[in-house]
Amino acid sequence: LGETIDINGLDLIHPDDRENVLLELKKAAADKKEFCNLDFRVMHKDGAWHNAEATVTDMRSNPAINGFVVNLRDVTDRKIAEEKANYFKFYDSLTNMPKREMMYVRIDEEIKKAQTYRRKSDKDEYNFAVMCIGLDKFKNINDMYGPAIGDSVLKKVGSKLQKSFRGYDLVSRYIGDSFMKIGSSSCS
Repeated sequence: LGETIDINGLDLIHPDDRENVLLELKKAAADKKEFCNLDFRVMHKDGAWHNAEATVTDMRSNPAINGFVVNLRDVTDRKIAEEKANYFKFYDSLTNMPKREMMYVRIDEEIKKAQTYRRKSDKDEYNFAVMCIGLDKFKNINDMYGPAIGDSVLKKVGSKLQKSFRGYDLVSRYIGDSFMKIGSSSCS
């Protein structure tokens, strides 16, 4: 055989993922599944954690194997792409500010908080506000100086707006040259 490695395969699974992997394997064994699919992080030979997709096949009934066969596939690049796609679903690629989708989520949260507060206290004391801010004649900037300068203006305006409000207020680039801010009377 040449060289052998004296290591437990579970030690290669990220500590935060081990318990879930073991639970899924036990469940698959109890349900007498021939195979199961798992996603977890595994240690690469360079010591970095990579995302893996595994198919575990129960071969205990085969006397030649008498165990489990694990086929791993590195899906780190796919996971990174998914995380980026999810990020850009909620964040503007130009300004890195939250987008309107996140604003809608926050508005919905604030409405629910206000309704909950009203039910608990029979008072209308939970307040929040939504502010819309548009840049007048922004199209002129793009037309006169070009989109690169227009983009720079949007970044600077977005940055200044974010710095101008409280840390728990949400300031977003709503669309084009429009920004929105939502804040409540409390940060909870």
